[in-house]
Amino acid sequence: MRFLPVLFVLLLPVSAMAEEGIKANTMTVRGEAVIKVAPDQLTLPVTVHEENTTLRVAKDRHDDKLRKLLKLAGDLGIPKEKIQTSFTAVNPIYDYEKDSTRPRLRGYRVETSLDFKLTDFAKLGDFMNGIINAGIEEIGSVSYSLQDEDKIKNDALNLAMEHARDKASRLADTAKVTLDKPLVIDEGDGDIQRPMPPRPMGRMMMAMTAAVAPAPPELPSGVIEIRQSVTVTYALK
Repeated sequence: MRFLPVLFVLLLPVSAMAEEGIKANTMTVRGEAVIKVAPDQLTLPVTVHEENTTLRVAKDRHDDKLRKLLKLAGDLGIPKEKIQTSFTAVNPIYDYEKDSTRPRLRGYRVETSLDFKLTDFAKLGDFMNGIINAGIEEIGSVSYSLQDEDKIKNDALNLAMEHARDKASRLADTAKVTLDKPLVIDEGDGDIQRPMPPRPMGRMMMAMTAAVAPAPPELPSGVIEIRQSVTVTYALK
């Protein structure tokens, strides 16, 4: 038992030297890539709502607007698989009076929110005009995206890996060492910068647009930037 502390002291420098030897024979570099691509899909949220003292009347008027909206989308060639229901709800509306302990039922609100995805951006103006003409007052902000976003992310990741390899090769040539296989590859946090959406249309602006109804301009969609990075540790010969 006396010799154990001595052996421990002797083995510790050997282990540390081995670890330092591994670090000394490696190179760690960071590769980055940015891909800029025009969006090929936009999403337009639209909310249909009706309020009335009678639930049946509110529901019927709501359903009538909803049918007009869906027919408009079909006439413009928007497929059903590109339409998604965000929510639908039926809620009572109460008035809270100061002198009363109980709220007074004023009526009912029926509403449905739908997200429409368009791949033909030129149809956006006609679609919005049709929505306004149907008496629908809630149009949300347009957002732009990519139909195959994962593919672009993978392309950027591959470019980041190539960047890391090129950087490591140049450093190895400068240092007069030979680059070997990668030992560790760490994927960084990807980042996507999308175009800022325009503000949703207010009720007064929509009323003015419906009254004038000129040929709607096509909105510029901007570009989407996808950033990827990798940190790679290479062995050196």
